[in-house]
This record gives sequence, C-alpha cells and structure tokens, in this order.
Amino acid sequence: MRLGLALHKTRSEIRDLSTTEYHDWELFYQIEPWGWHEQEIRFAQLRADLYAIANKGKKQFKAIDFMRDLVKWVFEIQPDDMTPEELKQYRQEHREELQAMAKRAFGVK
Repeated sequence: MRLGLALHKTRSEIRDLSTTEYHDWELFYQIEPWGWHEQEIRFAQLRADLYAIANKGKKQFKAIDFMRDLVKWVFEIQPDDMTPEELKQYRQEHREELQAMAKRAFGVK
C-alpha cells in the first residue's frame, strides 16, 4: 500500500510492474526512504536539535528521545478497545508528558 501511495498507483498496477522495475523502486527506497517512519525520525531529530539549542547545549537529546511509539499505538492501543473516556485520558496523559518535556527543555516553569 505504501508503494502505491508513493507512486500514485493501485495495487493491481503495482502487481503489473516488472520485476526489474519493482527492484529499482526497492533500491530507491533504500537510498531515499519515504513514509511515516522516515518522517517520524526527521521530526524527532528536529525536536532534539531545537531542545539542544534552547538548552544552550547543557543537555543533549537524541532523536529517539522524541519519537512517538506509533507501532504500539497501532498494534497495542486500539481506539476500538477503549471507551471514549479512556481514549481521551490516554491522549491527555501523553500530551501532558510532552508539554512537561518541552517546558523543562525551554526553561518554562
């Protein structure tokens, strides 16, 4: 599905790709990945860099410190398994955690 989205092709069009063309796309992905995971890494690195700047280098962060656990969200925490109140509570807990991290990093009380 991800390849179809990237190429603007249907699944049947993807199946019709020649083996050579398909492998070319696989190689291209290895060189220049796309998709949610790549975006997550890039934005996490950006957050880490911004926090390092805000802290004037006092505390170093790594991208992994700012990555969301999207796999856990997708596979373990299904909104269908929660009541609306539980889902709201879950989102609130994580929002507060991220806000607290941002406040500490920027020196806000």
